Amino acid sequence: MNVRMRLCSLQTAAVAGLIFTAVGCGEAAEDPTSPKPRGSEEETDETEEPGSTTTPPKSSSTTPKDGGKPAAAADSGARPAVKADAGAEPGPTQPGDSSTWCAARAVLQERCQTCHGAEVAGAPMSLVTWDDTQANSVIDKTKKVSELIKLRVHDAKKPMPPVQQPKLTAEQLAALDAWSDAGYPNGTCSTPDVTEPKPGEEFAWPAECTPDKIFKVQAHQGGQPYNVPANWEDNVSITIPVPWVGKVQGNVHAVAIRPLRNNKRVVHHWILYAGTREFITSWSPGKEAEIFPADVGVYMPTSGSFQLNMHYYNMGNSSAEKDESGAEICITTKLRPKTATTNMFGPIALTVPPGKSEAVATCTQMGTEPVTLITSSPHMHKTGTGGKFEIVRADGKVEVMDDSPFNQEDQTVTPINYVLNRGDKVRTTCRYENPTSQTKRFGESTEDEMCFNFARYYPKGALSCGGLGF
Repeated sequence: MNVRMRLCSLQTAAVAGLIFTAVGCGEAAEDPTSPKPRGSEEETDETEEPGSTTTPPKSSSTTPKDGGKPAAAADSGARPAVKADAGAEPGPTQPGDSSTWCAARAVLQERCQTCHGAEVAGAPMSLVTWDDTQANSVIDKTKKVSELIKLRVHDAKKPMPPVQQPKLTAEQLAALDAWSDAGYPNGTCSTPDVTEPKPGEEFAWPAECTPDKIFKVQAHQGGQPYNVPANWEDNVSITIPVPWVGKVQGNVHAVAIRPLRNNKRVVHHWILYAGTREFITSWSPGKEAEIFPADVGVYMPTSGSFQLNMHYYNMGNSSAEKDESGAEICITTKLRPKTATTNMFGPIALTVPPGKSEAVATCTQMGTEPVTLITSSPHMHKTGTGGKFEIVRADGKVEVMDDSPFNQEDQTVTPINYVLNRGDKVRTTCRYENPTSQTKRFGESTEDEMCFNFARYYPKGALSCGGLGF
């Protein structure tokens, strides 16, 4: 089964006093100083890329093909959604055609509530009920949320939904405009404001994951839950000692990892590294638990510490929040035949000019031992629209391992199964559509761009591809 998981690296844009969340990952583009016309491919060799010690950006791993699709991680201590302005008084039903609200609400349900639902995902307000839309904006309290919805859906530079998402259809825009033209009336709809989520498979640890083999790696501050200040957004790095040191002997593999999202009100996403560079796993809305194939174990450190990079978002909230998000990791000392780790393919020297463009990077496998690539996970920022991951065989034959749209709100990890031999090239392509008049360059900020594919492979250490492997 080809399991595709969401990986949303949430970023935030604020326009006209209303904050909407956009998820952040994008692709690279060609240098505008190049003589090539925009939209042609700019190919670079990763063996010549500088900065190989750059801390990797947000990435993900995956549920194996044969492991089924576990339900999303359990959420202890989930907080209720916070409205845009808790102090705003709900207004009376407005005059006009009340049926327009039901049509508008259907658009909000389909296109906005991934982040602005009853359970917000890093967003400052819900867009579920009519009262939500009549609250004052958290930044500009002179305007109602409904008024700013009208502005954002017609904003060419910073639209709602964000630029990397499919545009609203003409029918969807017409439904929102009709509601606006009628004076934003309330109405009685035939369906409830909040639809019940579809039941998912209940997560179950593999049989070997007994309680003494499951360890937690969680956000903390001085031994207490991390304090997230009011009206605050930032990325923080938390050092956590490897929890099984002194409790098990010898090397270990991870056989399953389950994300823990403790406070949904404030957690955008998190990334877990061994030390400061070796990517282990990550979480963002939609990311599910991972159970690895029976013959594959994921490398885990046996000393030192983890670094848990948390992106917190508590803007528009007048109260501080506490959080203990992180991961549960099931380990085994019965090492599996194959030790997997992650490599980061892609260029660093890139620019994304206005309009459509591509960036392409290749690296050549120089190791003598065959390498099996088992996941594809493209990573870009706001202007990324799609990514391709290919092998160019030594004889010139091209095999496409993954070619799919890129979506900041639904970043995916795709299981693959391709063997890379000496002399084969890995080609990473990123596609962009930059709606601004400004050229974007490589950087870790959501306003910059990146072009990477985080690919799991085994055996660990056998890949020598001239890229930014770790």
